[in-house]
Amino acid sequence: MYYSFFRETASVIGKLSKRGNLITTKEVIKQLVSERGHLGSLERSAQRIVSSLRDWDVLIDSNQSFSYQARYRELKTDSLELEAWLLQCAFNGKNVEQIPYEDLIRLPELFPFKIKIGLDYLRKYTPFSVYRAGGGINMVEMTSNRRNS
Repeated sequence: MYYSFFRETASVIGKLSKRGNLITTKEVIKQLVSERGHLGSLERSAQRIVSSLRDWDVLIDSNQSFSYQARYRELKTDSLELEAWLLQCAFNGKNVEQIPYEDLIRLPELFPFKIKIGLDYLRKYTPFSVYRAGGGINMVEMTSNRRNS
């Protein structure tokens, strides 16, 4: 999640996998080109990321060439520390000051992970600050991003 192109590619795959349909490398590349423009190394880099995700069993080969089934929200852990770390990586990659809790745990780039960490744990986890905004929305920010009032 640290590298922006990897994160963007994972986000595209996450958005496509939410539908439950097979994902093709061509479809991923097409979406990346529409978001970033056609850069010389984009196609090859996207193919390598898809290949890595296959190697890690996050994308599963189908009976169709270059088509994969994503493991959408299938990977889970009993470690809340690991979940908090994943959320911290994703949060830092978004380059925002705050994000609604519900959006944070469902970021498309986290598509393989079933995040079950609750607000109580996030409040206790040092890098995060949680507060209730208008409309009862729970907002999450990194402690270092908090403004002094």
